[in-house]
Amino acid sequence: MRQAPAKPHALIEADEYQPPFTTLNEAAHSIGYFDVDADADGEFRTVMTVVEFDHRYCVPLFLAIADAYAGDAPMALGLDPNGVSAVSIAGVRITGGR
Repeated sequence: MRQAPAKPHALIEADEYQPPFTTLNEAAHSIGYFDVDADADGEFRTVMTVVEFDHRYCVPLFLAIADAYAGDAPMALGLDPNGVSAVSIAGVRITGGR
């Protein structure tokens, strides 16, 4: 993970993890979370890019799937005072909306 020179934004921390049913959890290569919040008008415009859990950075399911497709290639997060500023998998930058 790279951090910008300024103090990075504090990440959202999860206190616990509720795995899927046992068979799926035991067969999984890794995990990815799925949690989205609608805006006040009911539209979904943003998704958390990373959550800190148990001193590890956990990514949403769509990034976990992309990483698995890339053969578990290196994933990099860029952090700045506004939060996650960049994500790349295998050196390929995944663009965001800001």
